[in-house]
Amino acid sequence: MTENAAPVLARNGTLHNLFPQLGAPLAPGTIVQIFGSGLAATTGSTNIPLPTMLNGTSVLIGGELAPLYFVSSGQINAEVPVDLTPGQEYQVLVVANNALTTPDTIHIAPVTPGIARLVNGQVLAQHSDFSLVTETAPAKPGEFLVVYLAGMGLTDTPVKTGEQAPSFPLATVNISASVSIDGESAPILFAGLTPGFIGLYQINFQVPADIQSGDRKLEIFQGGLASNTSVLPVAQ
Repeated sequence: MTENAAPVLARNGTLHNLFPQLGAPLAPGTIVQIFGSGLAATTGSTNIPLPTMLNGTSVLIGGELAPLYFVSSGQINAEVPVDLTPGQEYQVLVVANNALTTPDTIHIAPVTPGIARLVNGQVLAQHSDFSLVTETAPAKPGEFLVVYLAGMGLTDTPVKTGEQAPSFPLATVNISASVSIDGESAPILFAGLTPGFIGLYQINFQVPADIQSGDRKLEIFQGGLASNTSVLPVAQ
């Protein structure tokens, strides 16, 4: 970005980080990707605690400074403030190079679940020993797995915007979720924020004992909404 380049937001350019859909609503606390041009002078990422200004760039969502994970000229990753009200619309603005973008508008919904997937569509899942589920290390019938998500909304233990999720007590989602594997319900042990992380959720569940071998379709349902679909490799 040059010294005098004005930042520009893409229309409907604030999207769910794991389930991007143009113009779709977003839940409080969702990790989003914001697209445009001239959004930062230099590329930068950060660690916890997340700053609200990075390389001279900041983001206002509903008038609040949003925590930033990553900034670049064309993309910013940020967290939607958790206290925005479902059913309302809010403005998104980026401040960069001492200039403001024209605002973009987002719609807030209670939940908008999206599953973390690999580029081939396979779900990002872990075995109980935290190793990844892969075609060469597939899930087993009856096994307990962990999958990761964004956009699952508020939790019974309140967690503020930009705050790390607690490990005790665990922050369980207010709106219950279900896991479907090829249309069969999978028992859930926990659905909530991942301890120590910001804006990241997890679901711990058991693979049905009668599941067949092969690449199985895995979906998450929450609040009447379906997540993006993913593939879970299974072998007997």
